[in-house]
Amino acid sequence: MAVNNKGNSDNFSSIFLEEGILVTKIAASLYKKRFDNSLEFDDYKHYGFIGLLEAKKKYTSDQGASFDTYATYRIKGAILNGIVKNSEKMQLYAYNSRREKDRLRSLKAPEPTNRMDLFDLFIELTGNLAVASLLDDMSESEISVDECSETYYQSQMSSDLLLGVEHLNGNEKLVVTYHYFGGLDFQEVADILEVTKGRISQLHKSALEKLRITLENSSHYSAEV
Repeated sequence: MAVNNKGNSDNFSSIFLEEGILVTKIAASLYKKRFDNSLEFDDYKHYGFIGLLEAKKKYTSDQGASFDTYATYRIKGAILNGIVKNSEKMQLYAYNSRREKDRLRSLKAPEPTNRMDLFDLFIELTGNLAVASLLDDMSESEISVDECSETYYQSQMSSDLLLGVEHLNGNEKLVVTYHYFGGLDFQEVADILEVTKGRISQLHKSALEKLRITLENSSHYSAEV
């Protein structure tokens, strides 16, 4: 019995080694045609082995093709799917990074003339960034500007912030809505409103300053502080 198990194990290892060579060949072929270097060759092989394991699970001899032919199809598909998913992640990361940079540039303050000015500017910037972070959290929860759900009424600060957004002037409200709740970057918002990106930056800063003041003057916020 032990001999048979060892024989089966050796046979399986031999087969897997041969198929591993197939994975490496396919991965190498696709790696040579890569568009960028965001993935390493080992990543291609990793996706390829996932495809190989899927082929082993799903292959049956009545499919009208040899296992190698079927496995080649599954391996290529798994690698290409992995490349696409990675590309989408990279694009999303780049997009979110661009949005973050837009915000920081928008909130950049003039050079302080003394230490007190520096302290005041720091407090103001920190408050504005806190408002931006809170808006992000609210948008991820899929709460629209026009809908204050019971969930957000439980959080008085979020409720006050939503009401503050409602009281912004037309373009400021649109900038906050499109950027935070719609996920658009400043250039995309500028294209929609038919103004410059610089103007969107000004409106964004003005809106966040008003929202920060709204929270600072809120009875709920003051009570917590």
